[in-house]
Amino acid sequence: MKTEERRELLWRFVIGLLVLHATGVFAVWLWALSRPHMVDPIEVRVANIVALWREGYLPYNFADRLPAVWNPYGPVYEWLCAFIPSSVHPYWNGRLLSIASLILTALAIVVWSRRLTGKFSLGIVASLLLLTAKPIFAFGHLCRVDMFGVMLSALGFVLIVSNRNRSKIATMIGVLSMILAFHVKVTFVAAPVACCLALWREEKFRAIGVGLAWLVGALGGLIALQWWTEGAYLFQAQLANLPALWTKPIDMLTRPITSSLFWMLVLILYWRSNKALHIPESIYCFCNLAVAGITSTNPGSSWNYLMEFYVAASLLTARILSSFQQKARASIIALLLCHSIFSLLHTTYFMAKNVRKVVKYSQAYKQAQYQIVSLMSSNQRILLIKSLTGMDALMSFGKVNLIDLPKELTPKSEELARGALQIGEIDAVFVGDELTPMQSTKERQKLKILKAN
Repeated sequence: MKTEERRELLWRFVIGLLVLHATGVFAVWLWALSRPHMVDPIEVRVANIVALWREGYLPYNFADRLPAVWNPYGPVYEWLCAFIPSSVHPYWNGRLLSIASLILTALAIVVWSRRLTGKFSLGIVASLLLLTAKPIFAFGHLCRVDMFGVMLSALGFVLIVSNRNRSKIATMIGVLSMILAFHVKVTFVAAPVACCLALWREEKFRAIGVGLAWLVGALGGLIALQWWTEGAYLFQAQLANLPALWTKPIDMLTRPITSSLFWMLVLILYWRSNKALHIPESIYCFCNLAVAGITSTNPGSSWNYLMEFYVAASLLTARILSSFQQKARASIIALLLCHSIFSLLHTTYFMAKNVRKVVKYSQAYKQAQYQIVSLMSSNQRILLIKSLTGMDALMSFGKVNLIDLPKELTPKSEELARGALQIGEIDAVFVGDELTPMQSTKERQKLKILKAN
């Protein structure tokens, strides 16, 4: 067999492994889509915010009145989930929107590759590689804001940078997409910065125009939201983003090496041989790494902070696969083969672990549902504190929980709950996953008198 034939056979084998990997990922995603309960703790809180929007509440305040919820996100994703009709379960809209966002992101990568190389196939391979990234297969299907925001951000970057004809409509749509991404989550700022830097060398005026248009839209929307929420919007945003773990950026920036070593070696090999740090995809990669490093200092940072970086890496991979000479191409195929084999094992391990966790959790969820049914039999208006499982069960009956603050604000949650209980705003408060009843101030005083006597 000739060298060229062997290389072609290996390339097809790589694609086959990536297709097999993608099939497994989507199978687990569809299984998770059908679960009527959370498969990730943040899902409960996001779904509760969606339910508040649906009930006509404004889910932003200073935790001084009901509803008092943890909501560090912009309104776009939750509002969209709330007003898309669905009667399946509380997480259906959010998960479906996230999966659709991943598919649209993959299509953007394919279109990018087609405009760049004239081939759809390389974009398809790059999209399949995207599914091997841990933050994508772990977070890409959840009822969380991340995948939707990444899609909007990446779509804006692709529309602006690949707009060879300088179409004003395409540029405007791209800028609008990045503005919406910022109002999904305020940390989505890498794409507009990367756009301006990528355009600066040859199109300074266009770079300035894109940057100014994005700033006006992003900051204008921020001011409007601050006014609408009477200043609570930024209070909520900083509630979950206060820097605390100053060594976390080191961990965050080395994670791609620990989970995508061979794929990252492909990128490093390309950068070293071509010194192509100025090309748009490379700029996008580094901007995302910078944002991930800076924002990861908050205690809640996880793999989801690297989702957009992997999208940028996929865009760059499409260029790499089309640009290497035959000799270097053999090395790239060998590295991607190693990555594909590793990814099958890596993804299978983590997804199996998550599936076991979800199956185990479903028992606790069913028990909480049983308890909630008995509590709601008399049409009680109830509040839950420190019980994500109870809140999960409560939402399955179409109800919302009006208190969901971070654990650091537990005393404030208890104070608000007792006050609401005392004035009759709600009928009962239950604490913890055991759903222990909280006594009102009057009941506690009566109990103290009885004990004293």
